Amino acid sequence: MGKGKDYSGCSSLTDVYCYAENVPSTGYDAFNETPITSATLHVPAGSVSAYKAKSPWSGFGSIVAIE
Repeated sequence: MGKGKDYSGCSSLTDVYCYAENVPSTGYDAFNETPITSATLHVPAGSVSAYKAKSPWSGFGSIVAIE
């Protein structure tokens, strides 16, 4: 997912896999009207804390390491 892309309105979103080690820049509304509070974000193991600290990524219900 890069700049300009978003998941706005994806009402059935449950899991997002982001393989970027550095948290991608994205608009604050990239997940607008999307239930990310009940979704899981899967990211590289060494990047979990960085994703938890940056909005809108920090809004996911769970942020877990990709195994």
